[in-house]
Amino acid sequence: MKYKQMQLIRRTAWMNLQILDRGPSEADAKYVPIAVRMLTMVACMGYAVLDLEAALADVGKLRHQVKLRMGQIRHMTEYAHGTAFNMLHSVNPAASRQYNDQLDWMYGRISACILLSEPEKSYNIVVSLCRLIEKYNGRISGRYDFAPAKPLYRIPALIACANITDYRLDNIIELNTK
Repeated sequence: MKYKQMQLIRRTAWMNLQILDRGPSEADAKYVPIAVRMLTMVACMGYAVLDLEAALADVGKLRHQVKLRMGQIRHMTEYAHGTAFNMLHSVNPAASRQYNDQLDWMYGRISACILLSEPEKSYNIVVSLCRLIEKYNGRISGRYDFAPAKPLYRIPALIACANITDYRLDNIIELNTK
């Protein structure tokens, strides 16, 4: 390695250390609560999808096409949640623990505020979470686009074959999880 290349590497490493000490700028600080909220909703999708699958099985609607789609949906949600957890864990292991704690709190609040019977309750939670994730990801997409959440936007169309009414409970979930 040449001397000039070594100097460039050293200078770049030093500049990166200086950037890490500064913290987020004021412009970035306003995006942080929205990003945390969106990532927590991504995590809640895992519980919601499992609840929906169990509810559909209980009422006998988990037939071939719906079962196939539920497998696809489960895979998409696991991938998005795993990516978010690994991203937070690489930044700070304490952040990943807080992420899981926030998940339990938020899903409990979401489940308690929806007063429908099953499978409508689970279905409406899943599709409302998808729309809210899309909304929050759109708000932060100028700076912090979370690309693994984009496949979740297709879930309402995928699960429409279950023929369950969508009551559009987005506002109820949003108000009860603030």
